Amino acid sequence: MSELTGHVKQLEKVVEALKKVDKATSSEGDVLNLLTAALSALDGLDVPLARQAVVDLQALAREAVEQQVATRRQDLEHAARAAGLTYRRLSKSDKVAAFGVDYSNRKVKLTVGSEELMSFEETSGSKVLERIVAERDRLNAGLLPREQFFRVLKGAFAMARADGKVSDGKAKIRDLFPYIAAARQLTSDAFRKKPTAKSYVDYSMAMLAYELSRFGEHQQGWACGGERISNQGPAMATQHEAVMLPDTAGNPVQVLWVWIA
Repeated sequence: MSELTGHVKQLEKVVEALKKVDKATSSEGDVLNLLTAALSALDGLDVPLARQAVVDLQALAREAVEQQVATRRQDLEHAARAAGLTYRRLSKSDKVAAFGVDYSNRKVKLTVGSEELMSFEETSGSKVLERIVAERDRLNAGLLPREQFFRVLKGAFAMARADGKVSDGKAKIRDLFPYIAAARQLTSDAFRKKPTAKSYVDYSMAMLAYELSRFGEHQQGWACGGERISNQGPAMATQHEAVMLPDTAGNPVQVLWVWIA
């Protein structure tokens, strides 16, 4: 940046002079001359002016970033509404259907409820929407039928109970998660035939949050076959252990404990 060129050159002179002093092995007279040169270089450096130049450039850069993010968010809103998807603008993030969208310069982070799904770099709002739609389709394709998911959940409870993770019939959602991921593998023909790392199907906490949300939004609610998935939210001290399920209506459900009754 041209505004900093003069300051950079003077700083380079200061650094070079100080390096010579630091490495000096000659006579006291030569060291004195080097120190004099270093002080002269330092005197030529206007630190307050250099700092102000950096502050001014920082303000311009911040303004450019904010404008870029604002343009991307507006583009995303138009694209989402044109596609018939629900869109909500929050102070620093957006909600598109079941997905949260957070921004940091060029980086975009997609969340499902409280759980991070993925992050990527994209400056186009319409391209962000394409990624959201692709992830939505991928998640929907991975959903199990309700009855099968319910059986997986019951199997996970049985494994968790054997490991002492169930108390009074209830399990914390994050404690239950690995058992759900494990029980879910048995729904895969490839894994049952040859249970290897290659046939393992990745299952994230974001996917569980999405699947639980879709399960609860069904016309039968949380019920399945005469039984029901119940949940309980956290107290203030345990909020960090809870999982926020996504909800397109703007009323997300926070879950800490889960049980089947």
